Amino acid sequence: MDVGQNEWQNIYSGRIDEDGSLNLPFKTSIPNGTYTVLLYQLGTYQPGSTGTSVVTLTVTFSNGAATGGAFNAYKGYLFVLGNTVKQKRIFRVLEVQMDEEGEVTVRAMEHPCDAGGSLLTKFDGFTVS
Repeated sequence: MDVGQNEWQNIYSGRIDEDGSLNLPFKTSIPNGTYTVLLYQLGTYQPGSTGTSVVTLTVTFSNGAATGGAFNAYKGYLFVLGNTVKQKRIFRVLEVQMDEEGEVTVRAMEHPCDAGGSLLTKFDGFTVS
């Protein structure tokens, strides 16, 4: 069983100002590069809704600013940006049980992977893609 897990590095957060610039409370600028950005707009509560809108973008920064006015349409949003790192965790399922109430219990053993996601221990008939 493969469990995909995202980890974030180089994290920045703050608010988008009226001119589309980023208001960073702890850092003065963001290094050049491409980042994953989560944008949150806090809205009014609607029944059946969390009241929060979330937008995911991929944005490139050059000379401390987002290229192409990427945030102009998101004035007032809160943001978190960083680099996502995908890690692969591999488990070999040893036992699956279901109790009389229908709750399923899975017992598994984790097998270590290298940075490329390949198993460090090889087993006959056990492949991971």
